[in-house]
Amino acid sequence: MRRRKFLKHTALGLGTSCFTSCSVFDRRPNFIILIADDLRWDSLGIFNPILHTPNLDQLAREGIVFLNNFVTTAICPTSRASIFTGLYAHDHQIWDFNTPLNQDLWQLTYPYRLQQAGYTTAFIGKYGLGGELPTAKFDYWQGFEGQGEYFSSTRSEHLTSYLTGRAEEFIAATKTPFCLTLSHKAPHIDDANPDNPLPADPKFARLYENVRLPVLNNASSYTKLPEFLQHSEARVRYEQIFDQAGSYQNSLKQYYRLVTGLDDSVGRIVRALEKRKLIDNTYIIFTSDNGLFLGEKGLVGKWFGFEPAIRTPLIIKPPAKFKQNFSRLDQIKAMSLNIDLAPTILALAKVNAPAGKSKSGKSLVLLNENNFRTYWLYEHLFTAPSLKIPVNLGIRTERYKYLYFPEYKYEMLFDLATDPMENNNLAANSNYLSLSKKYRELIIRQKL
Repeated sequence: MRRRKFLKHTALGLGTSCFTSCSVFDRRPNFIILIADDLRWDSLGIFNPILHTPNLDQLAREGIVFLNNFVTTAICPTSRASIFTGLYAHDHQIWDFNTPLNQDLWQLTYPYRLQQAGYTTAFIGKYGLGGELPTAKFDYWQGFEGQGEYFSSTRSEHLTSYLTGRAEEFIAATKTPFCLTLSHKAPHIDDANPDNPLPADPKFARLYENVRLPVLNNASSYTKLPEFLQHSEARVRYEQIFDQAGSYQNSLKQYYRLVTGLDDSVGRIVRALEKRKLIDNTYIIFTSDNGLFLGEKGLVGKWFGFEPAIRTPLIIKPPAKFKQNFSRLDQIKAMSLNIDLAPTILALAKVNAPAGKSKSGKSLVLLNENNFRTYWLYEHLFTAPSLKIPVNLGIRTERYKYLYFPEYKYEMLFDLATDPMENNNLAANSNYLSLSKKYRELIIRQKL
């Protein structure tokens, strides 16, 4: 109903003249924020030649790729709250699937700040947070609660394609300036469909069919894990999805097909902008709410502070006339975080950010790689009686990774320069005891 009212108002009340007028508002940049679900940083063609993602690859060539982008908490509701607000989880306090963004937090979000500054705001797709859906807080709403389903009796097309259609509809009808957040389910597992947990769009059903994917050798890395990780929910999911004859190849190909579906969505969004001649005045931002183990260490899932779970893609494609807002480099090596997105969007829109807390994110506008963050805090305090997901905290620097599991008083320390796969735990090594102590104290103080 909200979508129909929006379209009726736009078509009848605004007419077609708003599409070509040149008001002050029309010259302000538009924003499209595309959020994947469980998409790890290297599941794009620019990093993995097996993958077919021509539209995302083109977006990367025309924009800026942040090579070391991370989430501060690798679970859906917490990360999405951080993306909206620019806050660490210990500031917004959303650790589970039931806690809502209260009104005080909502007023810190980029949709609220932009709407107050005259932007038309839209949300399409998976909301991912607790409480009532914020339908009245956006000018256009086509979101859903829970995980959603790729296929449903109420629609004839794959969920990724369906959501993209709603985005095309919004772009075709809206006035500018606007901010559209398109939040996909893909390539998240379909929990309601255990027999086919990664169902792709039929038009991609034969993609990668004749490709033989590299097989991971996990024997040594799995046995090096502490026992509580070997029996965690991530191992349960590995056994359900990958640890059967032929299932690794099939499951990973299905995951890749869902990624290609996302890529197809990106192409459609770009063409919709081109059709309305908005491509030269629109920032397109592509990222994910967290990464995902795809069999590394014999695990499937996220939650833990290892690289596959916390490292995500971030591509910002600015209009050519606004590219000077970023470093002159097309690929940024400095560490960026999901909490940086909200302040970056507001800075690009020239909208005042809220008076943030000391641990909030930083704008990536004119990022100076020699004077940005050198370390940051990872935190995951989600607990559920039925799931074996231990609480874990960590410090990620440019070279080292420190992880601490307080329930088990267990520490891990990795030298990422010599051990990028995080196989050799140095925490008990006498040469690294002082470094472990330093990072442990940083976590305790939380002064980052």
